[in-house]
Amino acid sequence: MRIDARISDVYAGQQARLQNVGRAGASFSDAMDAAKANYSERVDFTNMTRQELKDWIGSQIRSGKMTLTESHPFLMMTVIGMNSPEDMRFNYLQEARGCIQSALSRNDASKTKFWEASLLTMQKAMSETE
Repeated sequence: MRIDARISDVYAGQQARLQNVGRAGASFSDAMDAAKANYSERVDFTNMTRQELKDWIGSQIRSGKMTLTESHPFLMMTVIGMNSPEDMRFNYLQEARGCIQSALSRNDASKTKFWEASLLTMQKAMSETE
């Protein structure tokens, strides 16, 4: 069995592919620039899927803008509409306001503060870019 012959065939194929990569079209950085131009950096909690909310939570935690404790109300909101289609959009500002009203009606001061803090976080995030 000749191992060296098979390796050189594979290597030659890789070299041919690498030589043609530059001629194929736009570079990766060009593709990224185009993708960024199409992406709005503003977050809109009034029209968001559960996955978009999860992605936002993750980005906030990874960037250090939010602690795990601060993420709890948002994580709770991701279970809203669990039996609905994945692409269904929710108004999470309205959901937070509903949770505040519910806590107020039960005279639950700690839950009221909990949900008010999340509402303030969402309003602040909507007024700035990430």
